[in-house]
Amino acid sequence: MKLSVIIPTYNRSSLIDLTLESFLDQSFPEEEFEILVVDNASQDDTREIVKKWQDKSDGRITFLRSSSSSAQIGALSYLRTTGWTDFPEKFNHRKARFH
Repeated sequence: MKLSVIIPTYNRSSLIDLTLESFLDQSFPEEEFEILVVDNASQDDTREIVKKWQDKSDGRITFLRSSSSSAQIGALSYLRTTGWTDFPEKFNHRKARFH
């Protein structure tokens, strides 16, 4: 695995639908990346939209959901506090360079 894409979301089911479609349509080899959707207790159909894409993605999409909405919960802190055990190996804390 070379790339982990983390998508934080809250009540943005229409945007998450387009976002997941776009990521899964990339030319980057599918075995080289994973997508983590971190939902901040959305009240819309975000869960159902992500489930639809999970079924199409051969296990590359992981859905994590906070049980309560809080502006202070970010994707990385949520992953840390929920015991995602691969965190240190999955993420490089150095700044990325974009060309």
